[in-house]
Amino acid sequence: MGPTIDWIVAQPWSNGAVGATGVSYEGTTALLAATSGRPSLKAVLARQIEWQLADETLAPGGVRNALFADTWADAVNDLDHGRYPAMFPTIGKLLITGVGRRDDDPKGISQRERQDARPSSDIAQRAIGVTRGSDRFGLDAPATDSLGPAGHVPALANTRTVVGIWGSWWDGATADAVFRAQDAMPISEARIGPWNHEGDQHASPLKHATAERGTVDLDSVVAFFDRHLRAKPSLPDSSRRVHWYVAGAERWRSASQWPRTTMRAWSLVSVGAMSGAMSGAPAGQDSLQRWRTTDRATTGKNNRWTTGLARPVDIIERGKARGIRSFQLPVLTDSLTVFGAGVFTCRMAADQPAATLHVYVESIDPAGHVRLLTEGMQTITRNAARGAPAGTSASFSDTRALADVSVRIRPVAFTLPTGWQIRVSLANEDAPTFERVPQTGPVGWTIDTRLCALTLPVENNGR
Repeated sequence: MGPTIDWIVAQPWSNGAVGATGVSYEGTTALLAATSGRPSLKAVLARQIEWQLADETLAPGGVRNALFADTWADAVNDLDHGRYPAMFPTIGKLLITGVGRRDDDPKGISQRERQDARPSSDIAQRAIGVTRGSDRFGLDAPATDSLGPAGHVPALANTRTVVGIWGSWWDGATADAVFRAQDAMPISEARIGPWNHEGDQHASPLKHATAERGTVDLDSVVAFFDRHLRAKPSLPDSSRRVHWYVAGAERWRSASQWPRTTMRAWSLVSVGAMSGAMSGAPAGQDSLQRWRTTDRATTGKNNRWTTGLARPVDIIERGKARGIRSFQLPVLTDSLTVFGAGVFTCRMAADQPAATLHVYVESIDPAGHVRLLTEGMQTITRNAARGAPAGTSASFSDTRALADVSVRIRPVAFTLPTGWQIRVSLANEDAPTFERVPQTGPVGWTIDTRLCALTLPVENNGR
């Protein structure tokens, strides 16, 4: 990006102050421009980006986001060969005619020949083996996370460019990208909203008629650069350095720093299972609970992990969701405000050598409506170190195979009033978004609810 910035500065119409912004792919490009060391790059506003490519897009929690990788690969291959991608809006075909033609190739003949001869980038194949940021993005490629901002931390940490970063609680893991960027480099302004990837949909699962604006206000984007590209840039307002949207309250908050929180844990031992086929003693009499996943579980085709494919985020009723095992926590006797990432810990096992585990944190209102607030996922492998004979397969009821599992729950901000409840739901898959392990067949699960808990960061001014 350095030569591009130099070219802009050299133009007669330029005042020598350059800004860069973008969403997603272009947002990452804008942020990486801050590594160029060009003092003329005064400000960058990166929106809806991935800081760690593996954990935030390709394989959240080590579970392969197959739908995203396959669809994105098809789109990139189409673009590389001069075709309009199927994932793009149909109306775009009327506006986009392809790559501009060179003066010495006015009919685009040579351009089409080059496009036809270009090999496939084969992104989907490269992404198959990626479950961690250190995994190579293909046999001939570097580590996956090195391809994004996480691979350029030293240069970003020393940038003198004013940088703002925006994300969303319900656009993949772009909220994680905001927090990780703040930990690694100087950030002038951070904003986490409730929008989808394009910023044109209010995606809060608890939105109501009086909710504040939950889509991207382009005037705010312009105002950011108006402050920093002037001849005499205005100083940032240190009292309003971070901005975040709170679901439930459906209001924006601003402060000099993120709210202070205390981790609060809710044990599953006292709540029991609420749905799905379960064997064993009734809840409250036996802490061991067993069930077998047979129905196909899903959060829908349009969810937080697919909105990066130019899709909306569908807000669906989860009360009758299939293929899950749910635990309903006690009714809240005081309002609860959560901010940040949580964790689900549990002593559990599957009757397969490896199995994907999806953990959903949901709200239940007094009328019984269930909404998905946030989630986490991980691939669970059998632990033979807890007494199970090495090299043998644990049976469905073999408690010796139980192992301590910890699943990180993606950050979120929400307020639930008195009378509402939190529900924890477990599933083996999220079809058709994520790759299921094992690919076919039922999975038997055993958990010890005495040693299972949901822990969330609760704001200190709440209970």
